[in-house]
Amino acid sequence: MKNLKYTIEYLIYLLIFLLPWQTRWIYKPAEINGGYYEYGTLSLYGTEILLGLIVLLTIIFVYTKISLKNNNFSGKRLLLALLVVMVAILSILLAQNQELAINKISQFALGGALIAVFLVIKPRLLNIAYVFVASTVVQSILAIQQFVTQQVGANKWLGMASQKPEILGTPIIESNGERILRSFGSLPHPNILGGMLIIGLLFIIYIYSKEKNLLAKYLLVIGFMLNSIALFFCFSRSAMLALLMSLAFFYFLVIKMKFERLKSVGNKFLLIFLMVFMIFSAFNFDLTQTRITGFARLEQKSTEERLSGYNDALQIFKNNWLAGVGPGNYTESLKSLTPDQPSWYYQPTHNSIILLTVEFGIGGGLLFCLSIYWLIKNTFFDKKKKINEENLIFVISWFGLLVISLFDHYLYSFWVGNLLFFSSCAIVLQTLLTKNN
Repeated sequence: MKNLKYTIEYLIYLLIFLLPWQTRWIYKPAEINGGYYEYGTLSLYGTEILLGLIVLLTIIFVYTKISLKNNNFSGKRLLLALLVVMVAILSILLAQNQELAINKISQFALGGALIAVFLVIKPRLLNIAYVFVASTVVQSILAIQQFVTQQVGANKWLGMASQKPEILGTPIIESNGERILRSFGSLPHPNILGGMLIIGLLFIIYIYSKEKNLLAKYLLVIGFMLNSIALFFCFSRSAMLALLMSLAFFYFLVIKMKFERLKSVGNKFLLIFLMVFMIFSAFNFDLTQTRITGFARLEQKSTEERLSGYNDALQIFKNNWLAGVGPGNYTESLKSLTPDQPSWYYQPTHNSIILLTVEFGIGGGLLFCLSIYWLIKNTFFDKKKKINEENLIFVISWFGLLVISLFDHYLYSFWVGNLLFFSSCAIVLQTLLTKNN
């Protein structure tokens, strides 16, 4: 069964590499008021199928290799698992659109199963970091090409939709009357690309601190520069804020814990990052100024729409505070609240935690917050499982995603966001609960 374990491990690496690619089978497209409705569309992603295969093989591995009598599955954990299942079933039964609810619950179940797979298989986290960085570098090259050509080419096999700046609804920056396309990579939105890239930048710091091969170090520097350029071209404020807060947290911890090697490596890459951003900001000053100040027409409109989204979320929550509107059903409720808007109007509120609470109710929101509290407590305040040089970057990356969750919805609303968040949780839990990483 050793070969099966290795097979599962390498399938995990493949899953991490393919994470950004949106190849999917749309088996039930949806429309609202004559326009395409993404959040009501039912799809099956290629990465869902791959993860399902990984979970199935892991179940076979567990039942053929590990004695269930030796499993440390306490009564408290069983009670928590039953509570989660009960909340999921209740949410589906009470949902306005049960198909959407089942689809979202199945994605969450796969994400939870991924965490279990990591704890059983224990993939080598250095390899995970290498594969993820390789994936982000591919995305960076694609993103740079998109900004230069000012278009995203459609490819149904790779899950990429055509994007052009002149098409209304496309994420752009308006400067001096000109519409400039933000880079997507192969992802559904530039903000999602930004979130992936900051994780890639942090992982490069981790790999570089452990790498001894000189050529590999040069390649890592090149990859870091490409990721930095692509991050600039996606113009994601939530990603930049998450990166700044992650770096501040990084330096706080490395100075406090006297991790001199990581501090030295971090200083080198911080200098590279600042140089890249200063150079590209100088050549694109108007675009940078527009995104930072937020005074331009479209920037103000975007801010107003976000604030309006929070008001909508509050109204929906007031009417469904106990049981929620059902997983994946936020936009269905928004449609009932404001039925005469164009299709692009119906999107989730830009806060993953608020969105989860509105869809699962006050109990679901509290359960999620308690889970995050437990993870933070065991990460930062448990002396037996304290942060070290091996797991610091993974913890910082997870922290960065938590910051993003406060300003964007994709970690909850998109499958790629679910996969990114659950992968990060799995890595952090593996570093906490196992000794050999």
